[in-house]
Amino acid sequence: MLREHDGQVYAPMHPEVAAGLTAEEQSGTWHTVRADFPEHAFAHVRGLSDGAGHAGAGDCRNCAAHHLGSGSHEQALRAAEDAIGVVTPRRPPAVRVPDSFFWPHRF
Repeated sequence: MLREHDGQVYAPMHPEVAAGLTAEEQSGTWHTVRADFPEHAFAHVRGLSDGAGHAGAGDCRNCAAHHLGSGSHEQALRAAEDAIGVVTPRRPPAVRVPDSFFWPHRF
C-alpha cells in the first residue's frame, strides 16, 4: 500500500503496517498495488500521478504492477483484504541507533 499526500508519494508498506497507522497518518489518497518489488509499486503510483499512462485498475501495460484499488485508507485496506485475506494491524518497533564510542561525532 502506498500513500499519496500533498503531491508526494510515500514509500510502500505492507498492509499490516498500513492498518496499524494512526488516524493522522491515514490521511491522503491510498493505493493498493501488487508488484514483485516495492520499487515497481512506487514507480507505478508515481506514474499514475504524472499522467504517464499507467492503469488505475488491473494489470498495468506500462510496468510490472497490478493495481488493486485506490481511495481512502479504508478503501485501499479493503482492496488489500480482498486480495490476501484478513489483515492484522501491527506497528513496527521504533528504530534506534545506539551511540558508540567508536563512531566519530560529526558536527
